[in-house]
Amino acid sequence: MIFDYDVLFAILILIVGTSIYTVAVFEDTEGYTEAVEFNVLNNKAISTMESLLSEGTLENVIVLLNTDIESSIIDLYLDSRINYDNYNLVIGNYSYSKGTINENFAIVHTIVQMNRSSGWYVIYWNTQSGSKNVNTMGPFSDEDTAFKASDSISADRKKVLYYHKSGLPVNASLTLYTK
Repeated sequence: MIFDYDVLFAILILIVGTSIYTVAVFEDTEGYTEAVEFNVLNNKAISTMESLLSEGTLENVIVLLNTDIESSIIDLYLDSRINYDNYNLVIGNYSYSKGTINENFAIVHTIVQMNRSSGWYVIYWNTQSGSKNVNTMGPFSDEDTAFKASDSISADRKKVLYYHKSGLPVNASLTLYTK
C-alpha cells in the first residue's frame, strides 16, 4: 500500500534530482557557449588578416609607413578596411587601436614579406570619399615618369616616393576583442 508520505518522499526526490540535472546542464552549456564564441572570434580574426594580406592592405601600409605621410591617413585607411569595433593592429613598430580592450580576444599573427620591386611609386587617395581607396601605382624606373603618371590620376591627394626593397620581413598581428 502507498501512503501519503511515500508520494511526498518521491516528489521531493524528483525535485532534487531535476534541480541537480538542471544545474549540470547549465554549467556544461556555459562552457560550450564560451568555446563557440572564441572559435567565432578566432575565425573572424583569421579571415580579416587573410583579406588584409590578399588585398595588399598590409603592403600599402608598410609603404606608407616608410614615407612622411601623417599617421591619421594610415589610421583612416586601416579603419575602412577592418569592419570591427574593437581591435588592435600592430605592423612592425606601428600600432593602431580602435574600441575597448577586454579580456576576451583572439590574436592572429603573420609575417609580411614585401613582394614589391624597388622603384618609384605613386600613392593616391581621395579625401572626400574617405580613405578606403588608397592605391599605389608603379614601380617606375625614374621620378619623372612617376610624376607624369601621377598627372593622369584624378585624386585629391597624390604622393610620389621611392621604395627600396629591403628584403626584411615585417611582423604584423591583429587582435580582435569581443564587445
